[in-house]
Amino acid sequence: MKKTLLLLLLTLTVTFAFAEGGLTIHGKIRCVKPTQITLSPLGGEPLLQAELKGAGEFSMGPLNIQPDVYEVRIGDFKSYYYLENGELKINGFFDERNFSKNRLTVVGAERSEELKQWIPDKSDPLKKYVTFDPAMSQKLTPVQCAAVAYFSDLGEYAPNAEVYALLSKKEQKTGVGKWLRARMEETAHIALGTVVQNLPFVDSTGREWTFKDLRGKHVVIDFWASWCGPCRREMQSLRPIYEEMKDKGVTFVSVSMDDDRDAWMKMVREEKLPWLMLWNEGGFSYKQEALNEVQQAYGFFQLPFIMLIDKDGRIASRHLRGEAVKEAILKLIENK
Repeated sequence: MKKTLLLLLLTLTVTFAFAEGGLTIHGKIRCVKPTQITLSPLGGEPLLQAELKGAGEFSMGPLNIQPDVYEVRIGDFKSYYYLENGELKINGFFDERNFSKNRLTVVGAERSEELKQWIPDKSDPLKKYVTFDPAMSQKLTPVQCAAVAYFSDLGEYAPNAEVYALLSKKEQKTGVGKWLRARMEETAHIALGTVVQNLPFVDSTGREWTFKDLRGKHVVIDFWASWCGPCRREMQSLRPIYEEMKDKGVTFVSVSMDDDRDAWMKMVREEKLPWLMLWNEGGFSYKQEALNEVQQAYGFFQLPFIMLIDKDGRIASRHLRGEAVKEAILKLIENK
């Protein structure tokens, strides 16, 4: 998310500019106050740096680099590009006190723009969780595929693992290779087939439940909140599925992410849903970078969030909505 915001602040002019003998970054940037421009590998120390003063010109390099994603930082302003040896030219105005006033033009970042065409469509909230286009691995190098994964910033294990498997051992040591590995480690606990974590929730009587208490049946888990309009609509779409599946070894449970117990109980009374209703006392965090314990454990930052676990407590499907809930249940029953 942070990468998308920063990149939107930067106007890109794309041309095909190549140079021999490494990467050269140069240009003319008018600054409100003196600052530095640096080039760094992901998570690493600067490889190149130059001072920016007034309206003076600057130049860094040439430096022979390996194809990878790099951070270009001007003061505290950061942008990320997939770069190869060649020429990168940055011109414009920079105001470190107010990034919205920045007017920077970048020439020579054409490869980054090409790679972003492979980012999965995020216009539908659910599409961001699908795997990458299979054609990507046929058209791009493994490191370029890893760069697409970085720019896509998907929070699921499977698509990132698919891309990581394309990398050679040497390529796994690139910046994007290390980033992919870290992202996989962060999300391994929500990978399909893993045992779901068992955090405690309470019902209306104060009894404590965990998902382990529901072993022996396939379980549809619906995280919601009373203030979430789509959540209420989704609950109604679950009713007929529940009626059809309740006698086929499938149970349903809704977990409220309300901050206020009274708001949750009011919703329970209004909806009169026929399955187990639980409450997370920790509420819901709107900030993806500061998810609460429940959101971290089950890997979500939007509501509603519906997942399916099998009778052994293993994650079978995630990010389900509408008829996809029924389809996932039928597939699980057939495979078991």
